[in-house]
Amino acid sequence: MDTRRVGSVTLHQFADFVDESGLDYPFSTVHSLYCQLSQPADTLTEGLMYRNMDGDATLVQLGRRLEDIYGNMGVPFEAEGIGPTGRVTREAFYRVCTKAGLTAENSHALWNSIDLLGGGHLQMESLLLLLEDNVELEEVKRVEEEIANMEGGFMSFFGQTGPVPSPQPKHKRHESCGRPLALTRKLSLGFTEAEAAIDNVLEADSHWDVLFPLTRLAMIKQMQKTVYQPGERIQEAQDNACPLYIVMTGSIQLLSPGLLMETVAEEKSAPQLLFSEEMLEDKPNPFAVKALTATKVFAYSREDFVRSVKHEQIKRTRDVATNMALIKIVPVLSKLTEVQARRLARVRFYQVGFLSICYRVDACLDRLSGLIKRRIYGVKTPSFRKQEEVFFQWKFPSRD
Repeated sequence: MDTRRVGSVTLHQFADFVDESGLDYPFSTVHSLYCQLSQPADTLTEGLMYRNMDGDATLVQLGRRLEDIYGNMGVPFEAEGIGPTGRVTREAFYRVCTKAGLTAENSHALWNSIDLLGGGHLQMESLLLLLEDNVELEEVKRVEEEIANMEGGFMSFFGQTGPVPSPQPKHKRHESCGRPLALTRKLSLGFTEAEAAIDNVLEADSHWDVLFPLTRLAMIKQMQKTVYQPGERIQEAQDNACPLYIVMTGSIQLLSPGLLMETVAEEKSAPQLLFSEEMLEDKPNPFAVKALTATKVFAYSREDFVRSVKHEQIKRTRDVATNMALIKIVPVLSKLTEVQARRLARVRFYQVGFLSICYRVDACLDRLSGLIKRRIYGVKTPSFRKQEEVFFQWKFPSRD
């Protein structure tokens, strides 16, 4: 909507967006929606839209809003001149909250809940961890007490202090500050870090990303880990029971069988997924595999696949394809990139004659962010016979 990138949207721009999205609303309804989203101001901004659609925010919701708006929750604090090792003042926190659409009362309540010592400032790293829900409040309090003791200690008079303490996160983080990582989310589902690394390889493949994370986790727990030394054979060619291999470390050779001797077909380095299509199609593997260096490999047997995953993999592949077809015919969703559309198709459920989607529209939709509930009746697809008839219903928080 904000085509001019000025941080606000006029009623005319909002009406154009509603019309382009396929919403056949009378102007009075469009005007009412605009007023609801922009109150108490006269002009719609991103912060006001968040405030009026989501209501009061928790710390985690604040972090997600900042991530949606800036792409990285650390950006607005950096704009305040606060570095990764700096300290966030109460006033700077309030200004950032205002940019995210929080009311003054909401901002004050959040600050009071985390500033346990009442010092009026917090370590930047601690605040970012709190926004990610990746640290306990008691740990933040411990760090603040240590910093206060250091600043008031005898050696501080001579400008000599020890290293600044850092909070201990609930889960290990792979960057000092910024947006929550997929690792953090996977750990919350029960993955270990090692299992999450294996899942990243599976999720990067279109045959396996259709499965739900917990299904892939069950697969990973059934895998057998083996470390091969340089020159060792990992797999022979033309094996009808060849497993699915995930190479996590090292390098391998794919060897093509011949009449007299094998030839090198390809060399690959970790991470790699081997013989995925062969498993799905129940075919023998065309290549033998040999370790070039010390190689750590996880193997998933065909027996486990047939018994535990095959039926669901087929069903989910079909469901995701159907969902993708539905997404492409909804005007506002058709603007999503292929990657974004597939991500949405993987995590939502759709029914014939009824489509209910709650999602956050990404930057490709001119940074419109909000929860929208859509119902689609009789959409014309291979599964439907009626003509397209679309009804949209905006979902706003209760004012009671």
